[in-house]
Amino acid sequence: MSWTETARTTTQPEPRPPAGGVQFGQYCSPVGATTRTSDGRPAKCYMGKDGKARWGYHHGG
Repeated sequence: MSWTETARTTTQPEPRPPAGGVQFGQYCSPVGATTRTSDGRPAKCYMGKDGKARWGYHHGG
């Protein structure tokens, strides 16, 4: 890039859950996101002990 060019930043849209809903244990992003499973149960993106975020049951509250 020359000194006359300017850097452009792009923003990525928020990831959307699959049309049929998510399944518990699937990878997710961002941590804290909420959605529903394919059968209607509430799900939340949690950080696992292994350092990977996955969908888990969301108790609410």
